[in-house]
Amino acid sequence: MTDKGFQVIGINFRGYGESDKSDDPNFYGTTNFSNDVINLINDLKLEKICLIRYSMGTVIALDLLHEYTDYFSKVVMIATGDGLIGMPPFIFENALSGLAKLLSYDRFPSHLQNHISAYWSCYKQIGLEKESMIAFILAKYPPLSAQKASKINIPILIISGEKDLMLGQGQNITEK
Repeated sequence: MTDKGFQVIGINFRGYGESDKSDDPNFYGTTNFSNDVINLINDLKLEKICLIRYSMGTVIALDLLHEYTDYFSKVVMIATGDGLIGMPPFIFENALSGLAKLLSYDRFPSHLQNHISAYWSCYKQIGLEKESMIAFILAKYPPLSAQKASKINIPILIISGEKDLMLGQGQNITEK
């Protein structure tokens, strides 16, 4: 608990750290990750959570905000973009399929664009298990439609790079 009365809880999603891992893509995906978050919230008897998510976690945040609105009071989504709501050219699931191939390289893929090859370095540096990460990447992460996203009535701060080459900017995510 912080001096201001906040409790900070960090989650290692399936596939990361000491959490469970699998080589089966069905073990991962938006629905399973969202259910894990809701189960944790219910087990800890938490109410009106301020949710802060980064990158991949923003996919789960959008699903949580759509499916479990009453659990959350405020949200910060960092490194997110319009690709999460299926807006071309940065459609999230398309970007993920390229990342799965990226993990097959044994050496740094210097022949690829810098913003893609940087993910290879990230996976190597944090020591993720290759087969479980490929399954993680190939799981189902359907976009929340722009129409559904616009119905979210929780204050959201979206922090997005002006030139995010993976997901684009996030200005259309909750535009009404």
